[in-house]
Amino acid sequence: MGTLELIREASKKQVLFTLHVHRQIDARNITIKEIFEALESPELVEDYPNDPRGHSCLILGFTKQGKPLHMVCAPRAGGLMVITVYQPSLLEWKLNYKSRRMA
Repeated sequence: MGTLELIREASKKQVLFTLHVHRQIDARNITIKEIFEALESPELVEDYPNDPRGHSCLILGFTKQGKPLHMVCAPRAGGLMVITVYQPSLLEWKLNYKSRRMA
């Protein structure tokens, strides 16, 4: 099973948010509703299969209003763990929000 399939299957079970995510949504004007909207059609940006804490990845999703969100997620047996969330900046990302700008 590919990474996106793992993300989709895990999110059907349960979506869990780290304390860091709760801090991010307060600080960055992101809502839980927007996170769920963005999870409806995730696109894989970066995959981290060898992360020492377990397989994780960076995904891109869009809210119903078209707002792009990046989320670092980790599919687990019990559900999807959302580790962090932020709105990608065009200063760091190209217009597709999937390619980093070179420094």
